[in-house]
Amino acid sequence: MKLNKKIFKRSLKLPALLCGGALILFQSELHAQANTQLPYIPEIAQSIIYRPSIFPKNIYYFGMPFISDVNINLTNDGLNYLEAHSKQNENAYINVPTLLDNLNANNTLALDYSLDLLSFGFRSNKNYFSFNLTERLPILFQYSDDLMNLLYKGNAAFLGQTIDYADCKLDASHFWEIGFGMTRQINKKWSAGVRIKRLYGIENISSKSSKLSAYTDATNYKLQLESDLVINASSPINNPDGYSSTSMQSYLTNTDNGGWAANFGVSFNMNEKWVFSFDALDIGKLPGIQLQ
Repeated sequence: MKLNKKIFKRSLKLPALLCGGALILFQSELHAQANTQLPYIPEIAQSIIYRPSIFPKNIYYFGMPFISDVNINLTNDGLNYLEAHSKQNENAYINVPTLLDNLNANNTLALDYSLDLLSFGFRSNKNYFSFNLTERLPILFQYSDDLMNLLYKGNAAFLGQTIDYADCKLDASHFWEIGFGMTRQINKKWSAGVRIKRLYGIENISSKSSKLSAYTDATNYKLQLESDLVINASSPINNPDGYSSTSMQSYLTNTDNGGWAANFGVSFNMNEKWVFSFDALDIGKLPGIQLQ
């Protein structure tokens, strides 16, 4: 396993389509996906941050810590709780073998945390202007069903077998987002909006492997691991003294790692029940993360 401490470029190319209540991600790299709930609640004014095409119902809003949006979005496409859950004699049970049997060959677990330190918006005639200063922490882990079975059953279940884990990946970032948005009510049916965002990277950890496998000897149960794994880390953990070598002020106020991103979209309000919208999210890039 190799630890790569060199500066690297963190791509934030996350074009996403929000259309008719469905979230579709088009991406070539491993990234955490955008919020999947808040964009569809127009009664919450901060939804405009994720869905700029919808004209908010609020005349104005204001947010800061303890009174504003704290968002934790957890997404997984592998573990199916409902399939493995059962109830017997008023007790709930989770059937772990069933849980593992329903896994896909490759699975994704994503966590997207965001905290609005300051946000506000207001309506001005047919326009709605908004601002946000947000701390974001997207984490994405891609894992295989064989990895979960190895952790649960042990390597005795794979005697004489070589299991490939090269598709297992991790991508975690910590950055600031400063956004300015404008949404225009074109007429009773149509609205459109755009949000320009300035990004400041704090740290990033990601993995990339061309080979990662495990072989269990059928006679002595010896586990042999082979790897060609690179872990890219732009973080205080690269330093011998870890986080203690970096002051909290320089860690949180480092503005050397700036980048730009944008959200934009258009919406058609057919009637009270049907709204069709197209929103492209997080189109942009955050360059190499450098620590002070």
